[in-house]
Amino acid sequence: MDKKLKTQFLVAICFPLVLALSFASASTPSADFLSRQKIFYKVMELSEAELKNLKDLDYSQKKDEFLKKLSEFEVYNKEVKEKISKTETIEDLKNLAVDFKNWREETYNPQVRIMINFSLILKQKEILATTTERFEKIEKDVKKLTNLGLEQKQQLNSLLDIAKNRLGLANDSFQKAKTVLDDYLYATSTLSTTTESTITEKQFNNFEFQELIKESFEKIKEVYEIFLKMSGLARKT
Repeated sequence: MDKKLKTQFLVAICFPLVLALSFASASTPSADFLSRQKIFYKVMELSEAELKNLKDLDYSQKKDEFLKKLSEFEVYNKEVKEKISKTETIEDLKNLAVDFKNWREETYNPQVRIMINFSLILKQKEILATTTERFEKIEKDVKKLTNLGLEQKQQLNSLLDIAKNRLGLANDSFQKAKTVLDDYLYATSTLSTTTESTITEKQFNNFEFQELIKESFEKIKEVYEIFLKMSGLARKT
């Protein structure tokens, strides 16, 4: 995940909670009202900036669906900002902050997490494709090296086999992560079109997904480390 986006995502999740808690102990004089109102406006500005960044992500075939959802979030943010301007007491602000926090936790955060994970899938797919292309080129180059000694050729071929294995493992982890996400998206899509009230919403296993993406990325790193070893060995010819 992009570092800037990740930071904004985490801050925007936590900030409404802090805001709500700050109102929870409120037997504050009315003179403090404008200060708290300004804090709430800052929260909404951060939320709007976050939505803008999310719109810039590449969601491929899911982009239209996600953009529609983000537009709904923007409408909600606008409504909250309008309500802030109409509040007159600390109690009004506190209740609005609690409602906003609950909306973030129950509606916004789960949806945004899926969007970011979908973006991770697309990014890892690109990385795998690039690494596979690089592997195939190196494999061809190794075969063209005619001035290698027997030991060097065996070492290069051995490293090539290890790189191929690691690349396969990276792809396996990626496919498992994709399945976890695809199953969730399919289940929720089916749920949204069904009229059966007995069906409960499928929960997305974010921990499993993140671990699989991490495994895939770590294996890709190992592949490039092997490429560097091969490059050093080939230069000794």
